Amino acid sequence: NADFRGRIYSIPSFLNVQGSDLSRSLLQFERSERVRNESEARWLLIHGANTWGYDKVTLDERVQWVHDNAEMIHRVALDPTRNTEWMDADKPWQFLAVCFELSEYLKVGKIKTKLPCSMDATNNGLQILSILTRCDYGCVATNVIPTTKPADIYDVVRLRVESYMREDAEKNHPFAQAWIDYGLTRSTCKRPVMCYSYGLTRYSNRQYILDWFEEKIHADSCPSPFDLKEYYKAVHYLAETVWKAIEEILDLPKRCMHWFQQVARIVSNEQRHLTWVTPSGFVVKKDYRKLKDTKVSTWITGEAIHVNFNEATEKVSPRSMSNGVSPNTVHSLDSSLLHKVVVAANKRGIYDFSMRHDSFGTHSKNSNILAQVIREQAVEIFSKDLLKDWLDQIKEQNPDLEFPDPPEYGQADISLLKDSLYFFS
Repeated sequence: NADFRGRIYSIPSFLNVQGSDLSRSLLQFERSERVRNESEARWLLIHGANTWGYDKVTLDERVQWVHDNAEMIHRVALDPTRNTEWMDADKPWQFLAVCFELSEYLKVGKIKTKLPCSMDATNNGLQILSILTRCDYGCVATNVIPTTKPADIYDVVRLRVESYMREDAEKNHPFAQAWIDYGLTRSTCKRPVMCYSYGLTRYSNRQYILDWFEEKIHADSCPSPFDLKEYYKAVHYLAETVWKAIEEILDLPKRCMHWFQQVARIVSNEQRHLTWVTPSGFVVKKDYRKLKDTKVSTWITGEAIHVNFNEATEKVSPRSMSNGVSPNTVHSLDSSLLHKVVVAANKRGIYDFSMRHDSFGTHSKNSNILAQVIREQAVEIFSKDLLKDWLDQIKEQNPDLEFPDPPEYGQADISLLKDSLYFFS
């Protein structure tokens, strides 16, 4: 299935490649491929390290991690009910599935495998916004520009937050030093940063920080350093500091999002919908309507039942159109990349795909080809000025309206993307 933005979804509800860790672990390709040497097995080993959670290091280090943990992998494959180390993995069920494959390969040096090996984008929403604006900092932080080691945007934000807090601590802020001593991690900032390009608000940002803090208190047995009177004030301070760090680091993507919203509001204020054609040729129609609250009352087995539900009206909702335009445009572009990658890879002899928005997979033997195709298609799509192209389409449909120009661009060279090992890894 495809939604109105062109994003592809599996038709089965539960057992599919976009499902849970358990669902993904159960799925294999119908066709098998022979892996006969280290080169062909490389992505099988990388997939093993990735599913364990050892994915913030170089590809060579991930391969070496599998060799270093060969004994554990053999134990798990031999008897996973007794040898339960696999349960400590980041994606335990997928790690268990790859253990069976890796154990056989490590023993004999070859294997006939049906297992999909995935490579994931680095925060795909921010990747795309950084590419669209040629944001130098954002492109480096999301691995669009080649680096010797994978960049980690969540840790970049954490470091900025800590630098603000050290400044505040020198000014005797009541919570700054306490948070530094408590310990902030990349997980502190992960959900806010991940959701920023999809319409993060200050409220949802504060809720994500609160969720992280409470989970750390209960799951990691790290008691709160704040008393009940300070608890929510301290969380609010941390949330505001994270928000400030994100907005300063991702200044150009932030401006781009605001510009999308301005254009959408101008169009929707005239009670018109937005339409654009993506680089893969998919026609997107964004038409969010105002909702009317409707109440139905009835009697069931002698008891009064009242049901409230929202019903779409004939009027376009400027607020919904504005709030949703940035994430919807980003989604239409990530779906375009998926469309074009599948078609191009198929022409290169790849017939088996395990795809989900920003995670592309195939057999280990063909993963190097897939990785090359992803970068070639990304360069082809994003080397063009897509913001200007998007605005030109909107102007053509609304010649009577005036629109602001796209935000300023950075200096990032998108052609370098073809050499970035960690763009998808």
